[in-house]
Amino acid sequence: MTQQHIDNDTLSLFVKTTGTSAASLPDAVEISSASYDEILDHLASCAECRDQVSIITTLQEEWSQLRFQSSLTEDQQQMICDYIDGMLDTHDAKKVRVLIEEQPDAMKAALHYQGHVELMAGELPRKEPVHQTVDAAQRSQRSFFSGLPTFASQFFAMRSPMIYTMAATAAVFVAVLLLLQAPTIQRSQTVIASFQDDPTIQFTAKNKLPGVGFFTQSGNTSKPFDDVHIELISEDMIKITWPKVEGAELYKMRIQVFNQGKKTVLRESSSQINHTTFLLEPQSQAAGANKRYEWVLYGNTADDRMFYASGGFVISEQNRDYDTW
Repeated sequence: MTQQHIDNDTLSLFVKTTGTSAASLPDAVEISSASYDEILDHLASCAECRDQVSIITTLQEEWSQLRFQSSLTEDQQQMICDYIDGMLDTHDAKKVRVLIEEQPDAMKAALHYQGHVELMAGELPRKEPVHQTVDAAQRSQRSFFSGLPTFASQFFAMRSPMIYTMAATAAVFVAVLLLLQAPTIQRSQTVIASFQDDPTIQFTAKNKLPGVGFFTQSGNTSKPFDDVHIELISEDMIKITWPKVEGAELYKMRIQVFNQGKKTVLRESSSQINHTTFLLEPQSQAAGANKRYEWVLYGNTADDRMFYASGGFVISEQNRDYDTW
């Protein structure tokens, strides 16, 4: 049975909600706490939707930064978007084309918007969306195949010297425009997709910690902790490596697996080095693909504090179509 996916509009709203403080939900954005939790559960077992969230997050951040830093007016930015969407008449389209050729900000805006449109629409033909109608998906698919070659050819037809000195981000999107047309290949492999709902490490004094895994807000400090690497080093063995914790005397790592609605501790270990290995759950006990695992790292520091961080990853064996890029 084909796994259903969440449509891009809902994922975009999820990304917006994730960037909003919890105290402002659900008033600040139009998504309920229940829906937000449902999306989180889906993302835990769906690598494709997690990839799409990463794309949306990156593009939204870059597009908002571009609009903030750009010397273009709001009307010019809107006309560039309309030009990419093929909504302008011949006269206005010619004006926008000249603008794109002559102004670096206009070129970057056009490339960013085109990349946003095509990366979003390019996922639709490969998915069976949960919340999107067939007609909408077909329209996006037609836009994907018809709009891309046109703008790519127009780009290389331009002769402005600015093209050779434009920002690296714009050059990246040129590559995206071309490679989106490349054929796909299919291969079978073990897929590991890691995630952290809160990519930080928490510190607290020992006398303020009633029990491992529970922290009072008072006296807590936190630092970024998102450079955790998980890799398959053999057919059934995983290696997990994390950043060194300053002053750590001992690391304790607990690996848990979610199976049929139950959480089972797979391994607990103590170490003075910042990595560990563990065997995957035996295949005879693994019920289906998309196994969800959780890691919990905790321990003590030399200055009498305790630290705590957690995250997760999903492992599955899949035959998937991959773009050649």
